[in-house]
Amino acid sequence: DRYFPSSKLCSSCGSIKKDLKLKDRIYKCSCGLNINRDYNASINLSRYELAI
Repeated sequence: DRYFPSSKLCSSCGSIKKDLKLKDRIYKCSCGLNINRDYNASINLSRYELAI
């Protein structure tokens, strides 16, 4: 799915941060997760690949 929100999805709780900008390099979620945006996306993509 080319529209899978891998960068905007929290890899810890699963919430989607719709207002995330490309310039935001650290993903900060309301659940308390603070993680590099690219690392967060890679976790989400690996989980997505396993689910398919």
